[in-house]
Amino acid sequence: MSKSYSIRSRLNGLFLVIVTGLLALMAAVNYQISRHERESALREDVKSVVARLSAGLPAALWNFDQGQIDRLIAAEMGARYIDSIVAVQDKKVAGGMARDDAGKALAIKEQPRAADASEVVALSYTDGGKTQELGTLTVNISYAAIRAALQQELMRQVVQALVLAGALMLALSVSLARVVLRPLERVRSALEQIGAGSADLTRRLPLSGSVEFIGIAQGFNAFIERLEGVIQQVRHQAETVSVGSREIADGNLDLSQRTEQTASHVQAIAHTVADIRRSVEVNAEGADTADRCGREAAQIADRGGELMDRVVQTMSEMSTSASRITEITGVIDGIAFQTNILALNAAVEAARAGEQGRGFAVVAGEVRSLAQRSGEAAREIKQLIDDTVGKVASGQQQVDAAGGTIKDIVGAIRKVSEILAGITDASQQQRQSIGQVSDAIASIDEATQRNAALVEEVSAAASSVRESTTGLVGAVGTFTVSDVAHPA
Repeated sequence: MSKSYSIRSRLNGLFLVIVTGLLALMAAVNYQISRHERESALREDVKSVVARLSAGLPAALWNFDQGQIDRLIAAEMGARYIDSIVAVQDKKVAGGMARDDAGKALAIKEQPRAADASEVVALSYTDGGKTQELGTLTVNISYAAIRAALQQELMRQVVQALVLAGALMLALSVSLARVVLRPLERVRSALEQIGAGSADLTRRLPLSGSVEFIGIAQGFNAFIERLEGVIQQVRHQAETVSVGSREIADGNLDLSQRTEQTASHVQAIAHTVADIRRSVEVNAEGADTADRCGREAAQIADRGGELMDRVVQTMSEMSTSASRITEITGVIDGIAFQTNILALNAAVEAARAGEQGRGFAVVAGEVRSLAQRSGEAAREIKQLIDDTVGKVASGQQQVDAAGGTIKDIVGAIRKVSEILAGITDASQQQRQSIGQVSDAIASIDEATQRNAALVEEVSAAASSVRESTTGLVGAVGTFTVSDVAHPA
């Protein structure tokens, strides 16, 4: 909570700030003017000192007259604003004086300490019409005296400003109390009398005092007359609203009871629909599972049919290969037969040759023996191949029969899968329909619950309005008004 201040404190503070600011501004302006004037006068004095030293020192430096140099410098050190004077010749201090911490001027042979300001000029001497540069002259200045004087002047102005501000504040405070605060105190006292007790709106402020406060009293009296008329109207309307709110509360109570019954019925229906929805969802999940199993069985059956087709193709290729082997075996048998005949002819020729053909006869006998064994092996292989070809042909017939059966099974499974897919679609549609019905029932239930809550809120609001109206009638009854309202 912000701290509040009286009008007297605020106006006095405002006047104090304004007066203090103006006086401070005037003091600052006077300070700057005085500082500028003193510094200008100091610079003019320094120029005079430099001019005198520039006229006297060159001759003394030319003649190496150290006594004259010291006397000239000592004569100028009498001015308190000069901190030090140094004459430099050939980069050495030819003569100079500086003040110590106590302000006493002492001779120096080195460069002095830094000062607030410096004036440096070149020293030259004319001999026989020829001018020669001898060195430099440095005059160091201290503003300490000026600062002390300015500080004293500033303190004097501050004291004058404080005295003047106090006098002005006292005069303004007395004038404010007589002209403004006393009439306001009378108005405040009258307002407290009207606001206390039985809140009598028939009382009025007296029309006395200055023109401004008479205008305030007239405005306040007109406001009280208007307020009295408003209070009378509010009292009448509050009584009317009290009767109407009582009737609304009674009607809302009956409506609340009927709405609660409807809400209980809708909630029971919602529970029943929710149970049906769960049952339909279970059936739909079962149908989804059966449809998925049917599609998997159809895929397996399709793969079995593909494998059976590959087996039939492989059996056909085996039959073809066996026939090819039989042909090759026949060729081998023919080669063995011819080899046997050649071996016989070779043996006959070897017998004719006598002793020279005996070794050849042995070889021919071995070849014939090998040819006979090759022929027998070829015949055995041919017999085995013939048996295998027969079995392969029989197996191919059986495989063809099995392939047809598997194709029939695949067709049946596909029909079952299509039927299951239709059942699944129907279950999904049923699930969606039941879901929509359940959502609609839930929305109705929610709306009914909200209506019931709103009816209860309206009933509570009507009761609150009735209580507030009763309180308002009582509150308005605390005001004292006339029997006939004053014109606004």
